[in-house]
Amino acid sequence: MGAGSTFGFSLGLLQAGVVSRLSISDLATSALAAAGRRAEQLGLHIENEELADPEMLPFDDDSFDLVVAHALLHRRMDPASTLTEMLRVLRPGGRFVITGESTRLKDWASRGYAREQGSVGRVGMSRAGKARTRLPERLRTLTGAPDASPTVPERLEAVAAAAGAKDVRLRPEELLATVLPYPGAEPGQTVIRSRERLAGLDRKLSQVLPATVFPTVGLTGTR
Repeated sequence: MGAGSTFGFSLGLLQAGVVSRLSISDLATSALAAAGRRAEQLGLHIENEELADPEMLPFDDDSFDLVVAHALLHRRMDPASTLTEMLRVLRPGGRFVITGESTRLKDWASRGYAREQGSVGRVGMSRAGKARTRLPERLRTLTGAPDASPTVPERLEAVAAAAGAKDVRLRPEELLATVLPYPGAEPGQTVIRSRERLAGLDRKLSQVLPATVFPTVGLTGTR
């Protein structure tokens, strides 16, 4: 989900044989196109590319063993609805992994998170059809709007559990590692090794420091 920021990681899983099939979704056609070009360069096959709203995915229930996303929940999305969709498309026992969620201290109920979700008619149309029908409205709503306020880590765990997730775990990320620029799609080996070392120190610090002092957190759980 959110192929613009996760396709490098997803393609890496495919290339390493961790997953055998990959479907990607994003609200932007440019993100899907970039992922497709990169997959072609690596000789990899993306099974399905969907222009899709994270809050209403055009995939059937119980479709996937793994769902990954990066910095998605604070990107103008409603966390509860997005997590519910992640769990819906996962098979029983399947896992979701989210990284890069902001942790700056702000009220969870700030504008963008407190909004009520409108219902979408379901009679006479497939889920894929309904999801695609909703896209133009969603794009108009999201284009030009500011990102929603950053999440409060402890509340994020609670929202995931309320959505039905099991074995929910929050992991602080990138405290020291932020001193280096993000390596990007084609990082040099020096940058990669340096960030790996700093990330290792961050993991040790996360055992003694609260998540709120880290700029981002990761969230994982199972259905």
